[in-house]
Amino acid sequence: MTLKKQLLVSFLSVMVLGMLGIAATMWFMGSNGMSQLASLRGMKSVQVEDMLGNMADQLVTFSRGRTVIDAALAFAYDFEVVRHESETPPETIDGIRKQLTEFIAGKAFLKQQAFSTYAPSAPGYAAKAPDTYVPQDPNAVVLWQHLLLTQPDPAKRLAIVEPEDLIVGYADNHTVYHPVFTDYAHRFEYRDIYLIRPETGQILYSVNKAPDFATKLTDGPFSNSGLAKVFREADTAGRKGVTDAIAQAGFAPYEPFG
Repeated sequence: MTLKKQLLVSFLSVMVLGMLGIAATMWFMGSNGMSQLASLRGMKSVQVEDMLGNMADQLVTFSRGRTVIDAALAFAYDFEVVRHESETPPETIDGIRKQLTEFIAGKAFLKQQAFSTYAPSAPGYAAKAPDTYVPQDPNAVVLWQHLLLTQPDPAKRLAIVEPEDLIVGYADNHTVYHPVFTDYAHRFEYRDIYLIRPETGQILYSVNKAPDFATKLTDGPFSNSGLAKVFREADTAGRKGVTDAIAQAGFAPYEPFG
């Protein structure tokens, strides 16, 4: 299987699994990102190159693993049938979206202290209307209902392995793969790990279930983010059959993490 390797220098690594059409993405640097960035300034170029090389090697090993390939295939299928399998009536989706809009407008996201604390580092930043963050896709709405709405605290949301009252294939596979990806992220200090569908840019899975989960990087609320930029570059390289390409984006605040 051909693997197209993508690396966002210092901050993000992206691997496109060509035959599967799924992008495995890792977000590097957590809440201590600024201190890590400061430490990079004191490193010699050869040390930085070694660090980035290690990151690339980690990603290659991770993405070639049978676990990631199986998870990509499973989530790609399961995502599309969540509403149907959950027996959520189509006429209730608008009502759930309204609940999610209130959720996003509150302390779970837009009223987090981090927004006022770090706003000065993002000149010109202004939050969007709360409802624009909520996915339109009914399958995504149901997943948000069970994986975000049930746990407003982002730190505790990470611990959700088996969503309550959600009897669908996605939940079954989440129980299998989420502990594996969470452990990997913690061991290698990645802020998040994503599985993204290239043709739509939809985030099928993430470790943290921040408000970017289940949204589309092509035209969703975070389509202008660094993650979206690198995704588009990686996707374009993969479609052209380019191997070992490097996609880059500068260090910048990432809204879904506050």
